[in-house]
Amino acid sequence: MKNIISRIASFAIGVALIVGMVFPAQAAFPVKYHPGHYMLTYFGWLDTNAFKAIINEPNFIGVQKRYPWKLLEPTRGNYDFSMIVRDLNYLKSLPTPKRLIIEITDNGVDGNGVSHVPTYLTTAEFEYGIYKSAFRGLTAAKRWNTNVQTRQIALFTALGARFDKEPYIEGVVLDETATGIRLEEWTQATYTAEKQYAGLKRIMSGLKAAFPNTMCIQYINFFSGLTSADGVAKITGLMQHAFQIGMGIGGPDVHVGGSEPTYPLYGQYAGSMPLAPAVQWEDYGWLNPITGTRATVPQILDFANRTLYANYISWLQKEPEFTNEVIPLVRLTGAPSNSALPTTTSTTTTTSTAPTVSLSPAYYGTEGTAATVTVYRATSTSTAFSVTYATANGTAKAGSDYTAVKGTLSWAAGESGSKKFAVPIWKDGRSEPKETIKLTLSNPSNGAIITPTGGAVLYISGN
Repeated sequence: MKNIISRIASFAIGVALIVGMVFPAQAAFPVKYHPGHYMLTYFGWLDTNAFKAIINEPNFIGVQKRYPWKLLEPTRGNYDFSMIVRDLNYLKSLPTPKRLIIEITDNGVDGNGVSHVPTYLTTAEFEYGIYKSAFRGLTAAKRWNTNVQTRQIALFTALGARFDKEPYIEGVVLDETATGIRLEEWTQATYTAEKQYAGLKRIMSGLKAAFPNTMCIQYINFFSGLTSADGVAKITGLMQHAFQIGMGIGGPDVHVGGSEPTYPLYGQYAGSMPLAPAVQWEDYGWLNPITGTRATVPQILDFANRTLYANYISWLQKEPEFTNEVIPLVRLTGAPSNSALPTTTSTTTTTSTAPTVSLSPAYYGTEGTAATVTVYRATSTSTAFSVTYATANGTAKAGSDYTAVKGTLSWAAGESGSKKFAVPIWKDGRSEPKETIKLTLSNPSNGAIITPTGGAVLYISGN
């Protein structure tokens, strides 16, 4: 409970700091931009077996895979990118080639408890390079040490020389900003908030310089500052820096109902730079602190779309959830929201005048009832517009499982809020698996925008 309260406090401070903020112009955007769903894996570094789950899934654009720094640079200045080359070649060789996002990890340990940081960094030159926080137990590189930063940037430079112009290398991701280092640990860790802040900005700039033609993402979630307000201010500054140098931002968790201090910033940057949250192990079944219920996979997708304005969503291959829930949902719903190429802009406080309208990723109904489908209006309310809704067969068949519907929803100028339509579901008395109906929106008038474009799914269950 204490942790939840502290997060809510940080969230409130973050909102207060963000309101009215104007950001400098963003750098030019990279040429490689293929947003959508990616499979995230950090298992099986030695083989490509994990990739097989999405070979025949066209709505998965590719794979995001974690590569430990230690395996990419086994000894100082000697690089081994053979794992990346192997994975890339395999993905490119598929009948429908898939793309690879490289996540460079400098925190955590392998299965034997050995740090992902190269051994040569554990010397006095680097202030012994690794720190394990007492609070989180997180073992990570000392990114606040300038010599560690220099070595990490050297790795980026070598990687960029090899992969920046490779068309199927979609992006490069840097590990989360959270350290878990509490104030009482700072002296022992040789840590200060200012050194960490400057160090992260230097590392981010080094990565972007090495990959000018490739999407670069910094995972930003928490920051150990002198106070909660200082931590949130540093987070805000890091996001601003990412925007200025042409990077994107993401986070290692999609916590439905969560109060991470980064979450309000996603909306500020929507449409201005890549937004790439990742669904991690604990996110499946995350306890929503607002509702007290466990998050479902459709709710995770909805939160990523509506709250985090995701361009890219990376789904951890946690089983059985990935095979049984994520793949079927992605197969039916298509691309996430906000998939258009972000545009360079001088500020992020100017919002589009075009209204947007959307469905949730999933709805639920019961045989013998009429399922209610809510359609949401967002952004500008100054324009009147209408949109067509319709049903289509999934595994359920119109005329035997449900009544097909099609119609128009209209909003007047100045009208906000949602509209609803009903789908009558037949009661057939048969014992059968849960069935699906496809839901679509089309024909928006007056420049309205439908997001996401892939529609939604209505799940039917028996009484």
